[in-house]
Amino acid sequence: MITITLSYPSVEPGAPEDRLPKTMAIGTFDGVHPGHQAVIRKAVELARASGKRSSVMTFDPHPRALFGHGEAYAESLTPLPEKIRLLEGLGVDIVYVAVFDRAFAGLTPEAFVRGLLIDRLNVTDAAVGFDFAFGRGAAGNPAVLAEIGGPDLTVHTVEPVPEAGSKVSSSRIRDAIKLGDVALAAGLLRRPYRISGTVVHGAARGRTIGFPTANIEPDGRYVLPRHGVYAVNVRRGDEIHPAVMNVGVVPTFHANGGTPKLEAHLLDFSGDLYGERLDVDFVAFLRPELRFGGVDELAAQIREDAEQARRLLAVVRR
Repeated sequence: MITITLSYPSVEPGAPEDRLPKTMAIGTFDGVHPGHQAVIRKAVELARASGKRSSVMTFDPHPRALFGHGEAYAESLTPLPEKIRLLEGLGVDIVYVAVFDRAFAGLTPEAFVRGLLIDRLNVTDAAVGFDFAFGRGAAGNPAVLAEIGGPDLTVHTVEPVPEAGSKVSSSRIRDAIKLGDVALAAGLLRRPYRISGTVVHGAARGRTIGFPTANIEPDGRYVLPRHGVYAVNVRRGDEIHPAVMNVGVVPTFHANGGTPKLEAHLLDFSGDLYGERLDVDFVAFLRPELRFGGVDELAAQIREDAEQARRLLAVVRR
């Protein structure tokens, strides 16, 4: 798969792949949830049937981050590297990462469709969600896309994917994660919610009380779950380790709060993980983050958390 950064306007010559006739799924696709996957698979299916290249246009940063939702949408369900990994797994040939800035946001629907999709990128078929909006002021929708593009661009509108009585959406998944309901998020995503990052040095307090932790610095700005303790699976290459993870500020030691941290205690594991990249799959919320009266009380609770996580994760693996 090839990844191409796309800016507008651009004085740079186009990539050779731009000239190839292609199908394209268009959207932000934060989370790459089942609704997104239906749109992307439609573009891949059309490409395979016609012998063309399949492509995706995604936007970075999230368009809502530019228009009044900056801080909330600075965090992603799938930061760009994770999104690209998931798109590759869906069989996409080319990913265009559109730099979403004021210039790009100011494109008229006609300039977006005729100038960019058809003339510059040679898109012959576009797959979009039913609620797709584009162009200055979000003036365009699938019907407008088809009207402007015809007869050079055929538009395929994909209907929503339902789950638990309503459509799957990135907003529903974000809300579930922020409430700590990682099980609901996993049901909507049809996979566990994942945060990936590198193990960095921390205060090493866990080691002194018998529960060494891997302090994980995320690869990007993820939507973080509610502060609390979670049963998680930690993926280290091909290995999967059951673990218990604290998301938060560890109030027993930091009464005045601080920057949230991700600290995972891998069950039945010993070894040096510093500098390694790990994937953390959230399985279940165990309890809120609490402040304890002392180290002994904290250690006793972590022991209970670890045993509860072990039982829950053993059931998941069956």
